[in-house]
Amino acid sequence: MTEEKYKGQASLKRKCLRGNHDGAKRALHLVSAFASEARIVLGQRPVADKSNEITAIPELLDCLDVRGSTVTIDAMGCQTNIAEQIIQGGGDTPSLGYREPASLGSGYEFW
Repeated sequence: MTEEKYKGQASLKRKCLRGNHDGAKRALHLVSAFASEARIVLGQRPVADKSNEITAIPELLDCLDVRGSTVTIDAMGCQTNIAEQIIQGGGDTPSLGYREPASLGSGYEFW
């Protein structure tokens, strides 16, 4: 039997699960990897209390095979170490990086 894997676009998103708190307990936040074309969730990791998705994204990427896939992330997840982890795993990530306006006319550059 041959191994099949997902190749396409995977989007990493943070979502808050509504209605799962009771006042004393905070709502659960998850980072999910969503396969856009297949319309399935590939994996999820909880975001620690008083933290953000920057700590949960690398843990989620450790569990995913991103070879041949394009991984998209919102602005919060556009960190150098996260992009390097995706590229080292054989994936690709379109990134928009910010540079000092003095060095670039518009202040933005596609990497």
